[in-house]
Amino acid sequence: MMEEQLNFSRDELLALAEACRIALSEEEVEEYLAALRGMIGLASHLREADVSQKPYRGIREATLAELREDLTKEGFPRDLLLRGAPDAKDGFFRVPRTVEE
Repeated sequence: MMEEQLNFSRDELLALAEACRIALSEEEVEEYLAALRGMIGLASHLREADVSQKPYRGIREATLAELREDLTKEGFPRDLLLRGAPDAKDGFFRVPRTVEE
């Protein structure tokens, strides 16, 4: 079954491209086939990985007492920031409408 998975076929790639509505040139088909087969080949080596050891548990969760204090600090002056804005009005950034009513 593993050999079948490594032989990702041209028809499977074209079906996938069609489902994703992607047009591929002949060169891209060959390039992507080689890339996909390579990725599948690399992933197939994961089956050989030694997973018999216990997982590493050296990382511990930080408690709230150990976290740094949340401090505010002075930012840039609003006038300076708005000077670089492409569109500003009444002290605010203006952005194009993205949602129609």
